[in-house]
Amino acid sequence: MTNAEKKRLKKNILHAIIGSILIGISGIYLYQHPAETQSIRSGFGTLFEKITIKREKLTQNESSAELLEKKYKLERYIDGVITSVQDKTCVDKETYKEIQHLKTKLQNIEIEKLPKQWENLIKKIYELDHTIKNECK
Repeated sequence: MTNAEKKRLKKNILHAIIGSILIGISGIYLYQHPAETQSIRSGFGTLFEKITIKREKLTQNESSAELLEKKYKLERYIDGVITSVQDKTCVDKETYKEIQHLKTKLQNIEIEKLPKQWENLIKKIYELDHTIKNECK
Protein backbone atom coordinates (compact mmCIF):
# COMPACT_ATOMS: atom_id res chain seq x y z
CA MET A 1 0.00 0.00 0.00
CA THR A 2 1.46 3.36 -0.99
CA ASN A 3 1.61 6.44 1.22
CA ALA A 4 -1.16 8.13 -0.79
CA GLU A 5 -3.43 5.12 -0.32
CA LYS A 6 -2.68 5.04 3.43
CA LYS A 7 -3.53 8.75 3.75
CA ARG A 8 -6.73 8.23 1.80
CA LEU A 9 -7.70 5.23 3.97
CA LYS A 10 -7.08 7.22 7.19
CA LYS A 11 -9.11 10.12 5.84
CA ASN A 12 -11.99 7.81 4.88
CA ILE A 13 -11.94 6.11 8.29
CA LEU A 14 -12.00 9.51 10.00
CA HIS A 15 -14.95 10.61 7.85
CA ALA A 16 -16.79 7.37 8.66
CA ILE A 17 -16.25 7.90 12.40
CA ILE A 18 -17.41 11.53 12.24
CA GLY A 19 -20.43 10.52 10.13
CA SER A 20 -21.36 7.79 12.60
CA ILE A 21 -21.14 10.24 15.51
CA LEU A 22 -23.34 12.76 13.68
CA ILE A 23 -25.92 10.10 12.81
CA GLY A 24 -25.95 8.98 16.45
CA ILE A 25 -26.48 12.54 17.68
CA SER A 26 -29.28 13.02 15.13
CA GLY A 27 -30.94 9.81 16.28
CA ILE A 28 -30.80 10.88 19.92
CA TYR A 29 -32.24 14.29 19.03
CA LEU A 30 -35.11 12.74 17.05
CA TYR A 31 -35.83 10.29 19.85
CA GLN A 32 -36.12 13.17 22.33
CA HIS A 33 -38.21 15.36 19.99
CA PRO A 34 -41.13 13.34 18.57
CA ALA A 35 -42.56 16.38 16.77
CA GLU A 36 -39.44 16.58 14.61
CA THR A 37 -39.73 12.89 13.81
CA GLN A 38 -43.37 13.39 12.82
CA SER A 39 -42.49 16.30 10.54
CA ILE A 40 -39.87 14.18 8.76
CA ARG A 41 -42.35 11.35 8.30
CA SER A 42 -45.02 13.69 7.00
CA GLY A 43 -42.52 15.12 4.53
CA PHE A 44 -41.90 11.67 3.08
CA GLY A 45 -45.64 11.03 3.08
CA THR A 46 -46.30 14.22 1.14
CA LEU A 47 -43.60 13.32 -1.35
CA PHE A 48 -45.17 9.90 -1.86
CA GLU A 49 -48.60 11.51 -2.35
CA LYS A 50 -47.29 13.93 -4.96
CA ILE A 51 -45.55 11.16 -6.88
CA THR A 52 -48.71 9.05 -6.78
CA ILE A 53 -50.81 11.96 -8.05
CA LYS A 54 -48.35 12.68 -10.89
CA ARG A 55 -48.35 9.01 -11.85
CA GLU A 56 -52.14 8.99 -11.79
CA LYS A 57 -52.23 12.02 -14.09
CA LEU A 58 -49.90 10.32 -16.54
CA THR A 59 -51.49 6.87 -16.54
CA GLN A 60 -55.15 7.57 -15.86
CA ASN A 61 -57.23 10.67 -16.35
CA GLU A 62 -57.20 14.11 -14.76
CA SER A 63 -60.38 13.61 -12.74
CA SER A 64 -59.08 10.55 -10.88
CA ALA A 65 -55.88 12.44 -10.05
CA GLU A 66 -57.97 15.31 -8.64
CA LEU A 67 -60.01 12.86 -6.56
CA LEU A 68 -56.82 11.27 -5.26
CA GLU A 69 -55.48 14.70 -4.31
CA LYS A 70 -58.71 15.52 -2.45
CA LYS A 71 -58.55 12.18 -0.68
CA TYR A 72 -54.98 12.84 0.50
CA LYS A 73 -55.92 16.32 1.71
CA LEU A 74 -58.81 14.94 3.73
CA GLU A 75 -56.53 12.24 5.18
CA ARG A 76 -54.08 14.95 6.30
CA TYR A 77 -56.95 16.90 7.86
CA ILE A 78 -58.08 13.79 9.74
CA ASP A 79 -54.46 13.20 10.84
CA GLY A 80 -54.43 16.73 12.24
CA VAL A 81 -57.63 16.09 14.15
CA ILE A 82 -56.24 12.81 15.50
CA THR A 83 -53.03 14.53 16.59
CA SER A 84 -54.96 17.26 18.39
CA VAL A 85 -57.15 14.68 20.13
CA GLN A 86 -54.24 12.55 21.36
CA ASP A 87 -53.01 15.32 23.64
CA LYS A 88 -56.41 16.20 25.11
CA THR A 89 -58.03 14.43 28.01
CA CYS A 90 -61.38 16.12 27.44
CA VAL A 91 -62.23 13.90 24.45
CA ASP A 92 -63.90 10.59 25.16
CA LYS A 93 -62.54 7.34 23.73
CA GLU A 94 -65.59 6.77 21.52
CA THR A 95 -64.98 10.01 19.63
CA TYR A 96 -61.34 9.08 19.18
CA LYS A 97 -62.28 5.60 17.90
CA GLU A 98 -64.83 7.15 15.55
CA ILE A 99 -62.19 9.42 14.03
CA GLN A 100 -59.78 6.53 13.56
CA HIS A 101 -62.54 4.44 11.99
CA LEU A 102 -63.33 7.30 9.61
CA LYS A 103 -59.68 7.52 8.57
CA THR A 104 -59.51 3.78 7.94
CA LYS A 105 -62.70 3.98 5.92
CA LEU A 106 -61.30 6.82 3.83
CA GLN A 107 -58.04 4.96 3.19
CA ASN A 108 -59.92 1.87 2.02
CA ILE A 109 -62.26 3.66 -0.39
CA GLU A 110 -61.48 3.12 -4.03
CA ILE A 111 -61.07 6.28 -6.09
CA GLU A 112 -64.04 5.39 -8.31
CA LYS A 113 -66.39 5.18 -5.30
CA LEU A 114 -65.12 8.34 -3.61
CA PRO A 115 -67.49 10.88 -5.27
CA LYS A 116 -70.54 9.00 -3.94
CA GLN A 117 -69.25 9.03 -0.36
CA TRP A 118 -67.36 12.33 -0.39
CA GLU A 119 -70.05 14.57 1.13
CA ASN A 120 -70.85 12.11 3.92
CA LEU A 121 -67.16 11.76 4.84
CA ILE A 122 -66.58 15.50 4.94
CA LYS A 123 -69.76 16.11 6.91
CA LYS A 124 -68.83 13.43 9.45
CA ILE A 125 -65.25 14.62 10.02
CA TYR A 126 -66.35 18.24 10.41
CA GLU A 127 -69.02 17.16 12.89
CA LEU A 128 -66.42 15.23 14.88
CA ASP A 129 -63.99 18.15 14.78
CA HIS A 130 -66.72 20.52 15.95
CA THR A 131 -67.68 18.10 18.75
CA ILE A 132 -64.07 17.94 19.90
CA LYS A 133 -63.73 21.71 19.93
CA ASN A 134 -66.95 22.04 21.97
CA GLU A 135 -65.92 19.32 24.44
CA CYS A 136 -62.55 20.91 25.07
CA LYS A 137 -63.54 24.54 25.64
